[in-house]
Amino acid sequence: HRQPLAQASEQGLGCQQQNRIAVTPAEKSCQQASLGRAIASQLKRTVGKPLEVIGQLGVEETNGILAFDAQQAEISDRRNPTRHKGRWRERGRRQNLGAVSVCQQRRFAGVRELLRGTDRLDGLNQRSIHDVYYRELTFTIPLMPLRRFARLALFAILLACAFATGYLGSAFRSYSSLALHTDPAPRRVVVTMGAGPAGIAAALDRAGIRLDASRLDWIIRLRGDAPRYRAAIYDLQPGWSLRQLLDAIAAGAGRQASVRLLEGMTFRQVREAIDGHPDLAADTRALDDPSLLAKLGSSYPNGEGLFHPDTYHFAPGGSALQIYREAFRAMDRLLVSLWASRAQGLPLESPYQALVLASIIEKETGRAEDRPMVASVFVNRLRKGMPLQSDPTTIYALGAGFDGRLRKRDLQLDHPHNTYARGGLPPTPIALPGRAAIEAALQPAQSPALFFVARGDGSTEFSNDLKAHNRAVERFVLKR
Repeated sequence: HRQPLAQASEQGLGCQQQNRIAVTPAEKSCQQASLGRAIASQLKRTVGKPLEVIGQLGVEETNGILAFDAQQAEISDRRNPTRHKGRWRERGRRQNLGAVSVCQQRRFAGVRELLRGTDRLDGLNQRSIHDVYYRELTFTIPLMPLRRFARLALFAILLACAFATGYLGSAFRSYSSLALHTDPAPRRVVVTMGAGPAGIAAALDRAGIRLDASRLDWIIRLRGDAPRYRAAIYDLQPGWSLRQLLDAIAAGAGRQASVRLLEGMTFRQVREAIDGHPDLAADTRALDDPSLLAKLGSSYPNGEGLFHPDTYHFAPGGSALQIYREAFRAMDRLLVSLWASRAQGLPLESPYQALVLASIIEKETGRAEDRPMVASVFVNRLRKGMPLQSDPTTIYALGAGFDGRLRKRDLQLDHPHNTYARGGLPPTPIALPGRAAIEAALQPAQSPALFFVARGDGSTEFSNDLKAHNRAVERFVLKR
């Protein structure tokens, strides 16, 4: 192709060395659409065929075709050729010829070789070629060969996978085989109602086992069995892993928490047992007695004797108000049921009075076989209008002032609950009566006894008159 180039060079002898490619702003704006045609026509108006070759090379450069050594890499035309147009154009204007890449210099050398033998070769020096490439034409230079970039990207992906595999492997071993504790005794883990991963982590923390809540959250999400978790108390055995513990929680293999209300407890003691329970929600601690009774729907003056003594089971984190409600309803059902089968002719006007009498019977004796006789004594006294003269009622009236010993002045205390100073029944119960005490109050033994005294061994001595009672007191109390 040298001969056509030489002929074209002779036709452009009138062109001088100073002739440069002049591209107007309007033509620059349309280079993106018709770059080849615009540059080719401009070159024809300047230096003719020789520079048309240079222009064609510039067009190829714009479309993303570069030659490296003896190989030629094809870049997809779909890539945006003008992505870094402004930045690289400014860079080209600042560069001198020495800053031109090696591949470009080889391209310049090829152009000079093609133009060798023409009369105007000196007019197409490296500076002119540099201007054609870097000042007038718009092109992009790839930042990195695609193969090298692909290799680096693949290496980064493999490295990330290796780190992820190592981390996941370590996490799985910790989850499935690492012991949470090695103490000889099991630890108590209390999972409360509605506890999620954070709640389980808090339960483990209370048991002395530190576990990251976010990590536990991901483990439970991957297990996918969170809806089956049950609130309970779990005994974390020595050597158990996190996997074994979560399996037990999902199977509900724990035990419920419980609170026990004992016969003879006062309302104050009942509140201490329920409100102070560590596994119950503190939803009643701020309530005073009238407010609590109002929530229970009680119309009685106070809460003494209104709750059935029993053991109440609940899921950890359960409502304390619910325990009160269950005990209150249980006592109400029991009292209504036993009142319906009461003995005839009792000096009791309502189930509540039966509850008051049953509470006194409960505090007077701890032996079940003595309760019907104790009830008979009180019923006989009520029928005769005699004061009940029950020591437990006086002790209840003394309250916190009782030091364990009753004195004569205590028996003379003017208090509604002191049955030595007041006749009839006290206004309210003095303690929680059990079922046996209520049954004894409604089904008392048939006897004429009016007095009784404790023998000191848990049993009771009953007397029909005061003279016999005084002898019993001298025998069992005064030890005469």
